[in-house]
Amino acid sequence: LGLAADPGVLEVNLPPTNTWAEYDEVLKQSATAAAAVKLQLTKFQLNGVVYGTGGGSHLAFGGPSEAKNPFLVNPKRIASLLRYWQRHPALSYFFSGQHVGPGSQAPRVDEGPRHGLYELEVACEGLEKMKGTIDGPLIDQFFKNLLTDSSGNTHRAELCFDKFHNLSAPNGCLGIVELRAFETYAQVETMSVVALFVRTILARLFKAPFKKKLRRFGPQLHDRYFLPAFLWEDVQAICADLQQHGFDFDAEWLRPVLDFRCPTVGTLSIPGGSVDICQAFESWPLMAEESQGAATVRVVDNSSDRLQLTLSKSALLEQGTLLVNGVEVPFKEVDGRMICGLRYKSASAYPALHPHVPIQSPLWFEWVERKNGKTTQAARYHYWNPHSTIYSGRPKTEKAAAKRREERWQTAEDLIGNQPAVMKPKLAPEYKYTLDLRRQLRA
Repeated sequence: LGLAADPGVLEVNLPPTNTWAEYDEVLKQSATAAAAVKLQLTKFQLNGVVYGTGGGSHLAFGGPSEAKNPFLVNPKRIASLLRYWQRHPALSYFFSGQHVGPGSQAPRVDEGPRHGLYELEVACEGLEKMKGTIDGPLIDQFFKNLLTDSSGNTHRAELCFDKFHNLSAPNGCLGIVELRAFETYAQVETMSVVALFVRTILARLFKAPFKKKLRRFGPQLHDRYFLPAFLWEDVQAICADLQQHGFDFDAEWLRPVLDFRCPTVGTLSIPGGSVDICQAFESWPLMAEESQGAATVRVVDNSSDRLQLTLSKSALLEQGTLLVNGVEVPFKEVDGRMICGLRYKSASAYPALHPHVPIQSPLWFEWVERKNGKTTQAARYHYWNPHSTIYSGRPKTEKAAAKRREERWQTAEDLIGNQPAVMKPKLAPEYKYTLDLRRQLRA
């Protein structure tokens, strides 16, 4: 075991294991020992939201020696791994923290400079076509300058090779590929199943190399795959692929991840159905460089949040429409359900984008009948404390955290019977599934 004190967390590096069963045992023993000294796998935010620790739960794969390292025995496996990961956004977002994207601790290669994906494709093709011996230093040259964050940091990358064969770092030649888009969960058993899932994917790739071309997702990468409905769809597609290759991994084993990462924050019951509002994933943009004394820093704009709105049946739109802060929600049909992502300004921040946009919490949800234009059901969702501008410290127990979460969803009987002015949504061509409430300001 390796222990390191990081800001706010104790980082525990587990010893290498040969089998998943060994990993599972060591992980559970570590969690038990941590709990005995009141260390835990999650943290409570002031508003009651439960997140992972923020220290990550990264997974590293390599070999017992350079001669037996599976990525050095057959380096083309690396290209197979990179291709598979790039085509499945669920592997980038679903298991990570709530805030992802280019400003996160594990950005995808296609979230960086525009040339990044093209150059990675050239690199994969080159590696796959090479003849003769391909050693560690050459692999380092292939990928070190491509798999970075937007500032060029080789450690902050979704697929990290800075400890594979990096001669410039004291611990850079360990022969491991580190997968960084993974966070801790409330239950250690969930973390263990996720590790089994990833190990199964690697076994599938070693059995049958993956050679499909990299995908140009474009804007739909964030528009579509920041929403849990599409991430879960991708997880199911991965499991179907595993089953086709002889690995009977059931997607339902990963449902606890979905429930933890994307919990329902409120439900609006309407005649004949309901609107479910659940947490989605959000990207916090990087701000410009600022000088702080002798150091130059970049911070992120953490003022926005994203939710997924799900209308239970498409036929309900014949009787009524859903408004959020007076804006009509443009649902899109997905497998018989009506889905819309909602991005909004949830808090104030400095520095931040768009200083002209006021805080848009609480969100007002109104179900308006088409025949008379009146609100028949309504609720408010508060991102922050509905009773005060501050909280008296973080919640100390799960029960206290749950109470704060429940208080933030409130029925709004005072809105029922109103005849609100309906504002048609202003949509951008890049986004099909996401309504950005920050652009829906009244003149």
